[in-house]
Amino acid sequence: MNWAGTPGELKEYIGRMKSICDGIKGVELKGVYSPTSEWNYLFLLETTSYDKGLEVIRTYLKSMVTRNTQWGRSRYSIHSKNSA
Repeated sequence: MNWAGTPGELKEYIGRMKSICDGIKGVELKGVYSPTSEWNYLFLLETTSYDKGLEVIRTYLKSMVTRNTQWGRSRYSIHSKNSA
């Protein structure tokens, strides 16, 4: 991911992602790495399936839609194969 926020916002984001991963059985957040610069980060997840990784992303995006953020003010919607 490319980060364009403050260091405090990054810390909050990492905390939210860790909380989401901790709440999903079959997902472990292995770490957050900055391989090339201060603006690029990598979240390393170990999951029991590809769907578990998607669940992390969907859960995070749903939490952003309900918050008063850029995502929440947009017309963004999350669709999955199982939703109508």
